[in-house]
Amino acid sequence: MTKFIVFSFIGIVLFFVPVMNSQVPIVAMVDIIKKLLGPALNYLVLIVCALLVVTFVMAKYMGVERLKPYHEADGPIKGIFYVIAVVFAVMIIANKGPQFILNENVGGLAMDLAGTVMITVTLAGWLVVFILKSGIVEFLGVLIEPVMRPVFKLPGEAAVNGIASFVSAPAVGVYFTEQLYKGKVYTEKEAVAVLFNFSVCSLGFFGLLVSIGNIVELYPHVVLTSFILTFVMAAICIRIPPLSGKPNVYIDNHEQTASDIKAHEKGHAFSRAIEAALKVASEFKLKDFKDSLWDAVKFSQKIVTYVVSIATIALALTEYTSLFTWLGKPMIPLLKLFGLPNAAEIAPATIIGIVDLALPVMIIAGKSIAIKSVFFITVLASLQIIFFTESANAMLESQIPVKVKDLVLTFIIRTLIAIPLVAIVSHLIF
Repeated sequence: MTKFIVFSFIGIVLFFVPVMNSQVPIVAMVDIIKKLLGPALNYLVLIVCALLVVTFVMAKYMGVERLKPYHEADGPIKGIFYVIAVVFAVMIIANKGPQFILNENVGGLAMDLAGTVMITVTLAGWLVVFILKSGIVEFLGVLIEPVMRPVFKLPGEAAVNGIASFVSAPAVGVYFTEQLYKGKVYTEKEAVAVLFNFSVCSLGFFGLLVSIGNIVELYPHVVLTSFILTFVMAAICIRIPPLSGKPNVYIDNHEQTASDIKAHEKGHAFSRAIEAALKVASEFKLKDFKDSLWDAVKFSQKIVTYVVSIATIALALTEYTSLFTWLGKPMIPLLKLFGLPNAAEIAPATIIGIVDLALPVMIIAGKSIAIKSVFFITVLASLQIIFFTESANAMLESQIPVKVKDLVLTFIIRTLIAIPLVAIVSHLIF
């Protein structure tokens, strides 16, 4: 009981209580570490990427047994991206190479994102042990289960999972989900559903979005709209492809049965919640704290490498080609149908979010766009979930079975569902 109360309190304060300049401690700690490292952060990113290439070569081509499990799922294509990340990082740090890589909005932005993701996932992924192992997830999960099962077809833990992303970062939410999947709390279908529906941007990032769009006064409207519609869309998306076709099997290939679900429903809810929490808390050892740090370091290393390589390429396509302008053209009639002002100007912003969460707002910022449409794009970007500078790469790197085609299809589906929903709210507010 002492472990449950003390460690849950620490976890809740770290991740959910804004105590430092309106920031939760985890986010504030990330900012402090970034400032302390300064320019050295780019070199740290390079070292991390280079080490991954070394271990990949040693595991795959030199037969070093101890490293093989770490790279078991890494094929030649992943190896190529690891090498590309090192090449890009060297170019950016040395300021030598093609301009389309060295551009501050391309390579510079990718390196900055990589550094932020590395610190956030390592620190938050390590300290999230106070949430995962204290028993608080099980306690709240049992209490919320009666709502989560019928509405979202998910266990109660998913509600806690979703809130974790809102207060930290999408990649942290992905890591949280992976741990629950490995712990047989989620089946494959449930884990992917949580990834695709609740890996939302943080409250702090909402602040960045409204600042870029110059609609700071609408911050509460943006956050509240996004929070409500996130759960509305989850209830819809879980019932349609690609999520509806995912197998309901646990990581050990055991198929979920009715008894697996009903096992959580016997007895009084509060008593079951306390019992479940104490069982987990009693097993919390110092070793879990150490293992959590190591797991977080390993998880962040591969994500960072993907951010440097894939994000640089994606951002270069955005900066130097008209790809997303052309992809956005089919969206113009749809936006006009729902009565959104400046439909032609904001159409590319409805598609470009697959590259980075902030890009949709960035490309319309400073233009003569109606405030209704700026609000619309800001909320839409937050609801699309899938973006390859962070969340998508984290999902691909997790042990949860996720394919690129599922990510792209989910982005398109979520966009098409979100457009009418956000448009309705936009018309109600304005």
